[in-house]
Amino acid sequence: MSYDDSAAHVERFFREKGFSYPVVMDDREKGATGKPYQVGAIPTLFLIDRDGTIVEKIVGYEPAEAAKLEARVAALLGTG
Repeated sequence: MSYDDSAAHVERFFREKGFSYPVVMDDREKGATGKPYQVGAIPTLFLIDRDGTIVEKIVGYEPAEAAKLEARVAALLGTG
């Protein structure tokens, strides 16, 4: 989910980074997506299992934690 004002900006960022997953545009004030999920800070990451259940919510990002995050995702995917 992005609070950016411009979908074109988000699309360009995704292209530059090589990301291919979908992103939802949201309005910070109305918060059609952010409010129900209680997104109060960016970035907020949700790990969702194969059944669609949110198993973890992570607020913020620390590059030093990337390996741990990758291991959690691999475990949810059953590849780790």
